[in-house]
This record gives sequence, C-alpha cells and structure tokens, in this order.
Amino acid sequence: MSLSRPWLALVLALFCLPLFVGLGDSDLDDDEASYSFAVDRILEVGEWLTPHSGPHDGRPFLEIPPLKFWIVAAPIRLGLLPHNEFGLRFWDALFGGAMFLYVFALGSRLAGPVCGATAVLVLFGHWPLLVDHGLRSNGMDAALALSYCGGIWHFFAWASSAESVPRRRHAVLVGLYFILGFLTAFAAALFLPLIVGMAGLLVPEYRRQLVRDWRLWCGVCALVLALSVPWFVYASVKFGSFFWRLILADSVYTGFFGYLNPSHVHPWYYYLETLYRRLADADAGPLVFGGLAVLIVQTIRRRSAEGVALLLWVTVPLAVISASTSKGYHHIYPFLPPLALGAGYLAGLVFMLAPAPVDRALDAVQRAAASFAPKAVAALALAGANRRAGPVVALVLVVGLLPLSGYYQALARLEHGKRPLGNARDCVLHVQGQAGADGGLQVEVPDGVFSHSVNYYFRSIRPWQRADTSVPASLDASLNDPSQHRPILIWDLRYQEYRRRQAVSAPAWAQRVVSPMLTFADILLLLPGPYAACSADAAGSGEPH
Repeated sequence: MSLSRPWLALVLALFCLPLFVGLGDSDLDDDEASYSFAVDRILEVGEWLTPHSGPHDGRPFLEIPPLKFWIVAAPIRLGLLPHNEFGLRFWDALFGGAMFLYVFALGSRLAGPVCGATAVLVLFGHWPLLVDHGLRSNGMDAALALSYCGGIWHFFAWASSAESVPRRRHAVLVGLYFILGFLTAFAAALFLPLIVGMAGLLVPEYRRQLVRDWRLWCGVCALVLALSVPWFVYASVKFGSFFWRLILADSVYTGFFGYLNPSHVHPWYYYLETLYRRLADADAGPLVFGGLAVLIVQTIRRRSAEGVALLLWVTVPLAVISASTSKGYHHIYPFLPPLALGAGYLAGLVFMLAPAPVDRALDAVQRAAASFAPKAVAALALAGANRRAGPVVALVLVVGLLPLSGYYQALARLEHGKRPLGNARDCVLHVQGQAGADGGLQVEVPDGVFSHSVNYYFRSIRPWQRADTSVPASLDASLNDPSQHRPILIWDLRYQEYRRRQAVSAPAWAQRVVSPMLTFADILLLLPGPYAACSADAAGSGEPH
C-alpha cells in the first residue's frame, strides 16, 4: 500500500523528529540508569552475553534477554553515537518514530491518511508515552511497542497480498518484529502471536489464508526459534536453575501473582482509570472512546477482519494484565495504538462522510433561495458553493475533534530537561581535574538505599572511600581539613545523625560551618572546600565553575 507523501512528510515533521528534541538534556531515571549501567559494563569489559546490573559491577542482568543492550552498545562502541544520554536514548526515539509511521500506515489502511495522522496525534499527546518509561527513555518499551505495531501491520499486509513473494516477506517481518519484542522484553511480547493467532482462528478470511500458507508460517516459527533460543541455551548452561528462577519465577510469576515492589500493587481497574485520566489530560478522551465505540459498531456491521484484529489487540492484553497484582502504567504502551486508531477512525469517517450531507443541504438552500429571489441573484450568492463548502466543513469538523492541546503540552514537555546528577558529576570531575588530584568520593550510603540513578552518575568518580560514620572524625576531616577535602555522598538519615552528634560533642560557637550540598531525594552530596563551586547554582546552570 502506497502512502500519501505530503501526509507522510507531515507525520515525520510534526511527530517523529520532535522525539529527538532535547533527548540528552535530562538525567537518566532509575530504570534507565539500570539499563544504561548494563550498556556501560558491556563497553567497559566486553561481556556482551552477560550484561551486568548495578549497583554491583559483577551481578549478572538476567531478568530479560540482552538484545536492547546490544543495539544500544554497538553503535557507541563503533563511534557512531556519543556515549552520553543522547546516545543511550537514540534508539528509543528512533523506534518511537518508526512506531508512529506504522500507526500512520495502519490508520491510512483503515480509513485514509486523516485516520492515520489523527491516531499519531493522539499518541504523541499522551504524555506518559513520551516521558515516563516511554519513547524518549533508554528502556524496553519503545522497542516493544514498535514490535506490536510492525508485527500487526505486516500481518495485515500478508493477509491482503495476492502474490507469494510479498506474502513471504511480510510473514518473515512479522516473525522478526516478534523477535525484537521477545529478546527485548521477554514475556511482554507474547501477546503479539496470541493476537495474530486468535485473529487467524476467529476470522474466516484469515483462517483460509493461514491454511494456504501453513508451510510459510512453520518456516517463520523455525526462524524465530533459531534466533531466540541460543541466548537462553547459553544462559541456562552458564547459570543453571538460577537463570530460570530469575527470568521466570521472579520476573514473570512473581510480577503477575505477587509483587517485587509494594508501590506497584494496584486494583484491577488501575489501567482503565489511569488511561482515562491521562487521556483527559490531553482532552483526547471523547475522541478515543467515541472512536472505539464507532470502530466496534463498524466492525460488526461490515464484518471487518482488520477491525477484529485491532479490537483483539486492545482487549485481550488489557484483560490479562489487569488481572495481575503488580502493575505499571508503561505496561499498557504496546496496546495504546489500537485505541488511537479508533480515534483516527472516527475522524477519518467524519472527513469522508461529512461533505455529502453538507452538499445536499446547500443544494436545498440554493433551490429555496431561487424560489424567493431573482435567479441571477441566487446564482451570484450560491453558485458553486455546495461543491466547495462540503470538504471545508468536513475539515473544520475534524479539526474541532482533534486534541491539539495535548500536542502543544507534549512539545512543551520536551523543552524542559534537567541534569542535576549529570551536572554535579561533571562539575566534581572538573574540579578534581583542575586540582590535578584524584580525590575520589567518600560514600556513606547503604547499598539498599542507593538508587540506580545516583549510582550510575557517581560511579565514575573514583576511588570510592567508605568510612565508619559511627566515628564523626572521618566526616570532620573530609569536611573541614583542606588537605582532605573531598565530595561526600551520604544518606540523609546518616547526615542528620552526624549533625546531632556534632551538636552534642561541641558547643555551638565551636561547630564548623555547614558545607554546601546538593539533594537527590534522600541522598545528599556534600561539597566542601573547592567543591562548593558545584553547589545548586553551579549544577543548575549546567556549567562547572
């Protein structure tokens, strides 16, 4: 299917390219930092088959297969991308842009380019998809969402292809997109073959074509196994039952029937409730839910095979993950496109169907005007209006439906990046470089308190020195002795305990001046002596002083 080039250029300019705006201007969040740590360790020690998990350098990262780590690390190793936040997130923005193009293609197939462009607009305006474990974060969700969109589109293309060569190509691409999702996010990709399989069984048209091409699909399954199994064999041989316990029992079973983090426990309606609120943030709720209702009705009326597949895409996964105990809103991202396509379907129908009744109404007005006014006057007033006004009125109706405020809000969010952790690390390294000394970092944070972000950004300030804070002398020396000044990363509770002990052990007039500090949640960075240049003002400016 050929796509309209002007519409395609519009989607690229308004939705795909903005994903790269300010991509490296904010710190990596906790999950991003964990995945980025694995990439960094690949680049540092070359252990491609067994990435490591922070904050301990030697702990294997076995919760998911490592394909995404390889994708991110390879171009950095080859010097094609910088080793910074932009380079780490580049592939996610690229995958997000490709996902938008597939959604546009699906919408164009469903009800024309207006449908496709509207669906992409709805997704772009859904701010969590962009900024919260989304299309601009070094995580697994962008690749996973792309695998669903690409897999479903090529399934549709396979089903509609009359020639054998295009059918083989599209079937293989369905398999490759599944591999992308499976070797990136593991069990989260299993809904893709489930959706395709259910559509193949429920829709007579697909069922006949599956019977026709059963050898082709057996070959695709063999390809999937050939590319997916080797890493699992390697991990099983190297780590034995520990690997399977971690990737299946801890990551899948516990995540579904229990929880690893109490904050992830939510009621069954969590996804629906949060989806409703997030759509309301962008004024997209009426269009999405109205479009979904119209899509359901039209699928039943027209017995649409593609409509059935789209409805399976959203209903089956949502029903299953809503029954799980542990929930995170980003788990819904691969299943947002069919909802956006429902919104696009409604907009596309309005654009296609509105001109006809408008033309008929204008014809009636013209006839009525001719009966009450001289024919020449009526001709001057209304001649040709019915042929020009119909599409214009339809366009006005569609624009009135669009959630444009969500688009502007999303653009605004792209412009507000913050790098307090990155700026503080860079400034400390700059100060140490100017002094010509390797002062390192004094670390007084328990391992269980260390966030992945703090560990990721400050692990490059070496060596780390840990002291017994039950004896305040170590902190006193680092804070107050110019010959021993060094930055101190300390848990807030430990610092408050140190201050209480200091208050008891010395009179008020003899207590030292409090060091400048930066605060990262419950972890403080104390900045004595020359490191005071990295205080809040310096770190906020992005320039080391």
